[in-house]
Amino acid sequence: MIKTALVVEGGGMRSVFTAGVLDTFLDHGYDPFDLFIGSSAGTLNLSAFIAGQKKYSLRLINHLAKSTTFVDWTRFIKGGNAMELAELHDILALHDPIDLIQATRRLNSRPFVITSCDKLKGQASYQNAEPSRWFRQIIASCALPIVFRPGVKLGNDIHIDGGLVDPIPVKKAVDLGANNIIVIRTRTRQWVEKLSLLERVWTQPLLQVKFQ
Repeated sequence: MIKTALVVEGGGMRSVFTAGVLDTFLDHGYDPFDLFIGSSAGTLNLSAFIAGQKKYSLRLINHLAKSTTFVDWTRFIKGGNAMELAELHDILALHDPIDLIQATRRLNSRPFVITSCDKLKGQASYQNAEPSRWFRQIIASCALPIVFRPGVKLGNDIHIDGGLVDPIPVKKAVDLGANNIIVIRTRTRQWVEKLSLLERVWTQPLLQVKFQ
């Protein structure tokens, strides 16, 4: 039996490409998927697709790109968070909400797996999206360390950006039984990550076995 998975990586503002692909899927009623799995911004795009909300991700990304408060380095220098994820949560839940009732209906028992990183263990965590904490799970998957200092509490554990440990969770899709996997990426196949000196200094702590 063929089991088809849709795997979506993050990529911050680059995920606008993913939004266009998924909106095209909606235009054509293309949804042969048995499970969905994503990391970081990929979970936002998948949520909008699952809810059937065309143009939602484009609207959200456009809002965040123009916001003067979502990312504020002056706030960071003063000891706060450079990235204010409360603003993202308020959009998702209040100001321009993702329709979780519709999303749950369209899922129809299919798993939607949200990837985050257990901060203490430094390991990937895979959680099925749950209506009661769906938005918090998304926020946890998008919680970049350093720029968002505290991480996000899920249960008894603190979680941070899933893209740090499993940016393209294909292996997890295989582990869940998928034998036909469609991956939406925001980089070309030939892309090789090249960090600047400053980025290397900032990300060096993340190369440790555990995230402290």
